[in-house]
Amino acid sequence: VQAQMHKQLAAEQQQIGAQRQEAELNALLASEAAAARIKALAAWADKIRTAIRRKIVLPLNIQGNPEAQFQIVLLPTAEVLSVRVEKSSGNSLLDDAIVRAIRNSSPLPKPEDPGVFERRIDLTYRPFDQR
Repeated sequence: VQAQMHKQLAAEQQQIGAQRQEAELNALLASEAAAARIKALAAWADKIRTAIRRKIVLPLNIQGNPEAQFQIVLLPTAEVLSVRVEKSSGNSLLDDAIVRAIRNSSPLPKPEDPGVFERRIDLTYRPFDQR
């Protein structure tokens, strides 16, 4: 009976070890998938910023490289449905110019991976960044 219990205990410990390894592998795969998604979203945001940069007409006398944040709602075709200033740059002329450039850039570039597409995106924009 004691030998049977040791055998059963060893089998259960082996099963627990296998489950632990499987859980660690799944966590690693999920982490890698999340990192790949973040990288793809960043690449898509860069493509959008580039498209906006081509259409923007900057106002005169911009001090520094002010940051503004926008919420953009897209149709599945990547056409701009709406744009909202989430955080102003502190320069309403610049904010308005960026909103016009976003609307004039419609449809925006689509992501390389269609699975990354989101209808609502938050975009940070600085007029003098190179990317």
